[in-house]
Amino acid sequence: MSENPYEAPALDVEQVAPHSGQTESAAEEVRRRLISHEASIKSVGVLFWLGGGLGIFAVAAMLFFTPQGAAGIPGGLPGSFELGILAVIVMLGAFQIWVGVALRRLQPWSRIAGAVLAGMSLFSFPIGTIIGGYVIYLLLGAKGGQVFSAEYKRVIALTPHIRHRTSRVLIVLLCILLAVFALVFARMILG
Repeated sequence: MSENPYEAPALDVEQVAPHSGQTESAAEEVRRRLISHEASIKSVGVLFWLGGGLGIFAVAAMLFFTPQGAAGIPGGLPGSFELGILAVIVMLGAFQIWVGVALRRLQPWSRIAGAVLAGMSLFSFPIGTIIGGYVIYLLLGAKGGQVFSAEYKRVIALTPHIRHRTSRVLIVLLCILLAVFALVFARMILG
C-alpha cells in the first residue's frame, strides 16, 4: 500500500507555474475555494496570540501590580509552589504566542500544536468546548490539510491579488467587544 489513508486530499492544482494562464485560473479557483478557511485559521493564530499575551500579562499583574503579590500574602513573596504555577502559565502563554505566529504563517507543524492547545480548551464547558471543537475542525479537517500543504503555498504565491474580505458587521461587533473588554479592564485597574 503506497498511499497514506490519513493524508489530507491533494489540491486540484498540479505543477503550479507562474506563467501559464490555465494554471493561474486553476490556482485562483483553489484560492477562492479555500480562502475563508485560510482566514479562519489565521484568526485562530490571532486568538492564540491574545490568549498567550493575556496569560503572561496576568502573571505580571499578579506579581507586580497587586498589593498582596501572587501568593496573597501582604508584602510577601510567593512560595515555590505558586512560583512554579506562575512559571507554567508564562511558558504556556509563550507557547501559545509561538503557535499563533506559526498558524498565521501556515507552518505545517502548527496544525498539531494548535490542535493540542485547542484540545486543552475542550474541558472549559460550554464555551471552551465549542470553540476548541471548532478550532480542531479547522486545523485537522480536510480543508485544513489542504491549506497547510506545500501546493497551497504555491497557490498563495500565484494569487496575491485575492484577499479575504471581512464583513463590516463583523468589524463593528469586534470593535464593540473590544470596547467592552477595555471598559471592564479599566474598571478592574481603577477599582
